[in-house]
Amino acid sequence: MPDCVEGPYSIPEPISSLCTTGLLPHILTGVLLQTMQHHFSEPTNIIQEPLRSYVWTPEAEVSRISIEAVYNWTPETIQQRPAVVVKRGQLKTGKMSIGNIFHGPPEDTGYAEDQMIVTFQGNHQLFCCARTGTEAELLGAEVAYELLEFSQIIRNEFGFMSFELFEIGQIHRLQESHDHYAVPITVAYAYSHGWRVLRQRPLWMSVGLNITDSR
Repeated sequence: MPDCVEGPYSIPEPISSLCTTGLLPHILTGVLLQTMQHHFSEPTNIIQEPLRSYVWTPEAEVSRISIEAVYNWTPETIQQRPAVVVKRGQLKTGKMSIGNIFHGPPEDTGYAEDQMIVTFQGNHQLFCCARTGTEAELLGAEVAYELLEFSQIIRNEFGFMSFELFEIGQIHRLQESHDHYAVPITVAYAYSHGWRVLRQRPLWMSVGLNITDSR
């Protein structure tokens, strides 16, 4: 996770919301949406010359490219514009220790707490859609190499244990729209999730029980 403790020489910055929310599934999707929207918001960022006119803006009516989560996208919205559609894959947990217990120094608070930690491994697919196969291939390459070349920065910025370009998939026709093609780009990642469980006596140990004879 991002460093939430300000050191003596750190530059004052607003505390990241990730310090409190963690990398929740919808936030993982938001990370990739933000990365792609930033890349396509400025023509000079776009490497492929034929794609430089496809500039993204927050106003959907004037944006030249659609960049949406899969649950906000329909084939009708693509029209003549290319699109990058972000879809989350499965998230799986993994063990870092026996019983998921974090073996660290004892707490200074005087409370006995169980510190737990697990890993999450998952992937996202970014479907690069266009009206022609060539344009879909160009868009797929643009997205793939952006994620490849900035993987280290994304990993550090958002606190991933690993973040890497996993695959540039085969081009195929969209089932929802037969006159559009798509190239799936897959990124794989892992991150840790830790929590603490404060030991308290069970509720039943503090409940009094009175038995009265009603006869």
